[in-house]
Amino acid sequence: MDSLLSLGTVALLILGLWFVYSLIGMQLFKGTFYSCSDENFPAGGYRYGTMNENGDYITPPCSGTFINATTGQEVTRNFEWTNALYHFDHIFSSMEAVFFLGTLEGWQLPLFSAMDMTPDHDTGPAPHNSRWAFLFFAAGAALFGMYTVNLFVAAVFESFVESTSYTDEGLRLSGPQRIMLLYEARLNSVRPVRGAHPIGTENKLCRAIHRVGRHTAFTNAVVLVLLANGLALALSHAGQPAALTTLQTDLDFFFSFFYVGEAAIKIITLGTHTYFLSKAHLFDFTVTVLSLYGTLKTLAAPCGYQAQIFLELVVALRVFRTMGLIKFFEPLRQITICIIYPLPKLINVFLLMLVGIFIWATVGHLVFAGVDYGSSFANFDNLLMALQLMVVCTSGEYSGYLETTLEQYNVHGVPHWLVALFFSSFYLAMSFLLVNMFVMFIIQTFELLKMESANMSIEELIPTYQEVWSKYDPNATGLLPPHRLTDLLLDLPEEIGVGPHDPYLYLVHLVDRLEAQPSYDYSFHRTLISICTIACYPDHLAPEMETSEDLFLLFRKAWAIVVLQGFLRRQVLRRRAHRPPGGGGSPHASFRLRALAAAGRSSAHHLGKQLHRTGSHSSGGGGGKGEGEGDPGGAPEG
Repeated sequence: MDSLLSLGTVALLILGLWFVYSLIGMQLFKGTFYSCSDENFPAGGYRYGTMNENGDYITPPCSGTFINATTGQEVTRNFEWTNALYHFDHIFSSMEAVFFLGTLEGWQLPLFSAMDMTPDHDTGPAPHNSRWAFLFFAAGAALFGMYTVNLFVAAVFESFVESTSYTDEGLRLSGPQRIMLLYEARLNSVRPVRGAHPIGTENKLCRAIHRVGRHTAFTNAVVLVLLANGLALALSHAGQPAALTTLQTDLDFFFSFFYVGEAAIKIITLGTHTYFLSKAHLFDFTVTVLSLYGTLKTLAAPCGYQAQIFLELVVALRVFRTMGLIKFFEPLRQITICIIYPLPKLINVFLLMLVGIFIWATVGHLVFAGVDYGSSFANFDNLLMALQLMVVCTSGEYSGYLETTLEQYNVHGVPHWLVALFFSSFYLAMSFLLVNMFVMFIIQTFELLKMESANMSIEELIPTYQEVWSKYDPNATGLLPPHRLTDLLLDLPEEIGVGPHDPYLYLVHLVDRLEAQPSYDYSFHRTLISICTIACYPDHLAPEMETSEDLFLLFRKAWAIVVLQGFLRRQVLRRRAHRPPGGGGSPHASFRLRALAAAGRSSAHHLGKQLHRTGSHSSGGGGGKGEGEGDPGGAPEG
């Protein structure tokens, strides 16, 4: 509600400025934009003509019948004294002119009319007679076309950001919480990948191919071929020499077969299922197969026109593979991530734009069919042409179509206000709202990734996380065995896992923090979200203890267990030492001895369980057990 109130306040402010500026324009330019439809009418000429003392016309009137003093013949002029397309004669037409002044489209027409105006309603325009009018229109363009438009867009964006600052239950989120919640939606879009299953691991040739596929030189060779392919395509031009055409044909054959070999090496190295699971590999394979088909088809027989166009398009699609080189340039990679990440949302906005274009095109076809726009490709005569015209208007090039429609609206009986409402509402819906939604989503992504350096570094480590996860979940089920969590953290990079120089207690504490989350279930997404949250915003998960306090408490706990274990061990040895040699003794004493021994072993196991909650797979548990059954000489004195 607060965001709607803020947006409504800005809208009222803009409407108030619009109304006030329209009133000022009406007072300045009311009734001064009239002119004769005769292009040869004298500049600044009087509407009814000018006579000399003898009653002869020095300048003819715009319309009417009179006697030509020179020839003595009767002359009839059928021209009209018309108003300009945009004028300020009343408040509604004035608001219309100011609106199009704010859109910065077609505002030159009223500007030129104002600069040529004369004070009298019945006097035609004179060139540059009112130069001061430029100040009114320049100020209006700056106020409405730059300031208020961007103010409205900023209000919409602020409302958009404000709407993401609340949970579904109505709880307000802080800045880091909101960013992490948005980033959680991004992390939920990541999918686990299947581990590599190389083909023919027992065959020497296949093992050699595996080494080639994983070698850096192979990747560099593919990059060089991609660059050469793009350069060869860029050198082609109309009217090129026959030698260049022959060279490009030979290179095309080489590129086609090289890409086939590359695909075969990757399939053998990664395995068929893993290779085709990647969308990038699937795209590369499709382009490779179609390019090979085109090459073989060209060798067999010439193709038809449509088939040739399709094959040339497929060959050109190879250039998109060079986008993989972006990963070698850090700034470009960051910008690419910020563009690709909001792509699903941008697609939704694009679909909404298509729906809007279809609606306005349908209305335009019903209302403005028959208007001659001077083009057979963009008009309202049928729905397809209307769609093309509205797509052109989406780019902002609508002023010419608006002027043509306004000039012919009387002929077709369409009200003037309906024409203005149709084009202005389309401009507001497409340019002010939907087009700026693209900018909003991209800015939000920059806020999420670019401004948060921790998020950006984690974004770069997501492929590494997927690769490490596939090691322990090769079938990409999305679930991890609990005893593998420690191994996963040890294999991850130091930024999101455990580094080689981190103490063991840090690993224990990280596992405890992960498992302490109420919704944690050892799944792919929950593990990724939890470790990213700990890395970026550690205060928003289970509170982390100070390192000194953490070590001190763990040391006291471990020392107490060791002291208790040593005491119980000494009691067991003392009982054994006083036992009679014949093996006799009270059954109650034997029971107490077994109980004390069991208590000593359980105390050692208790320390192991505290250090590693995965039970028998913990190295701490094995150490505790060995200590409990080892040489009693090493036990400390109580």
